[in-house]
Amino acid sequence: MLTLPTHLLTAIEAELSQIPTHELITAADELSQFYRSPRHNPFILKPLHCLAYLAVRLPATFMVATVVCARLPQQMTSLLDCGAGPGTLLWALSSLQHPLKQATLYERDRSFVALGQRLQKSMPDTQTIDVDWRTITLQTQDSFPSHDIVSISYVLNELDLSSQKQLISRAWSAATQAVVIIEPGTPQGFKSLLQARQQLIDQGACIFAPCPHNLTCPMAGGEDWCHFSARLPRSSWHRQIKQAQLAFEDEKYCYLIATKEKSHEAKYRIIKRPLRKSGHVTLDLCTPSGLKRSTLSKRDKIIYSKARNVVWGDTWI
Repeated sequence: MLTLPTHLLTAIEAELSQIPTHELITAADELSQFYRSPRHNPFILKPLHCLAYLAVRLPATFMVATVVCARLPQQMTSLLDCGAGPGTLLWALSSLQHPLKQATLYERDRSFVALGQRLQKSMPDTQTIDVDWRTITLQTQDSFPSHDIVSISYVLNELDLSSQKQLISRAWSAATQAVVIIEPGTPQGFKSLLQARQQLIDQGACIFAPCPHNLTCPMAGGEDWCHFSARLPRSSWHRQIKQAQLAFEDEKYCYLIATKEKSHEAKYRIIKRPLRKSGHVTLDLCTPSGLKRSTLSKRDKIIYSKARNVVWGDTWI
C-alpha cells in the first residue's frame, strides 16, 4: 500500500494545525456537496476549502497520480499540468524520482496556487526543478507552451463537451511526448475518458496505457466501465475530518496515457481484481481481440506464480 511522502505529510499537518477541526469538517462537507453537484454549478474555493481538500482529497488523488505516473517513460523531463490544484501531480513525479527539470502548473484558483507554493517549499528536490505557477483559466488559453508531458487531472468532468474537446486538442498540440488524463472511476468519468480517447486517436495518438490497443474500447456502451482502484491508508486527521471509520480507503479512477510514439505498454491489461482461489487464479483481461477471461492453475507453475502476485491494473504477458 502506497503512503504519502514524509515531507508532504509533514507539510499538510502543518497547514491543518492552524485551523480548528470543526471548521475543517464543515468545509470538507461543503466540498463534498460541490463534487456531487451538477457540473456547471459555480463554486469559489475559499482558503478553508483548500485546506479541507488537503485533508480529504489530496491523499487519494496523490496515490492515483503516483500509480499513473509510474507508467510514464523516464526520459520525459518537462511537465505542463492543466488544473494543478495544490501541485499533486508534481509531488507524485517527485516521489517517483522522475528526472523532471521543469514544470508549468496552471490553476485557476488563487488559494490553491498559494497553498501549492507553500507545500512546494517542503519538496526534497524543489531546488532542482524549475517550477512556474500560473493562475489561469484553461478555457481562455488559445494554445499551451510545449512540454514533454501535458496532464489533465480531474478536470474534464468540470467542463462542457465543447470545452473538453478544445482542452484535449490544445494539450495534444503542446505535448512533445505524452498526454496524461485522470478522471474519477465513475461511469461519467469513463464516458469523458472515452470521448477524449477517440479524439486523441483521431489526432494521431497511440494509447500507451491502460489500453493495449487503439481499437474500439470493448467496454464502450456496456453496463460495466473501465476503471481501476488505489488503496491508501488514512491518517488520524484524515479519518477525523472526513468522519470516516476505516483506516484505509479505495479510490476508483480512470486514466489514459496517449503518446506521440507508436507503442503500447503491454499486450494485455488486467481490468478487474484478480480472483484467487485454491489452486488457480482467474484474470479478466483487455486484449487487442477484446475482453478475455484467463484461468491459470498450479499446473502452469511459473505463470501461475506470476499470476498470484499481479493486481488490478497491472500489465499481463
